[in-house]
Amino acid sequence: MSRKRFDIAMQQQELFERDCHVCICGNSIYAHGTPQLAHRIPQRKHLLAKYGEAIIHHPMNMASTCSLECNASVSIANDLGAILELLEGMYEYEVSNGNYVLADEILSHMEDLRKKLGVPIK
Repeated sequence: MSRKRFDIAMQQQELFERDCHVCICGNSIYAHGTPQLAHRIPQRKHLLAKYGEAIIHHPMNMASTCSLECNASVSIANDLGAILELLEGMYEYEVSNGNYVLADEILSHMEDLRKKLGVPIK
């Protein structure tokens, strides 16, 4: 197993444990076989290019799911307000953990979304 695959498997296990091995629907993540991690902001090429890997693969952007149906229900790709709310949570998390480089990157995306939504910039 390559180092990258090992790191992904470790992150996956940490996130399953964070979510207590429970899917967003309330079932066990093992209810339909192999559990999945869903991206709230989907891992699509244009979104990866826009937000970057650090945001797309951020633990707060991930949810444990038991099926493709639950995986699809997690997506907030078309809800800019929900994306802004998620980014605000990520920003607070990163600032509280002293990761100011990522926090600044997230803040930049928050400001762009606030302009699009007509929300005052704090």
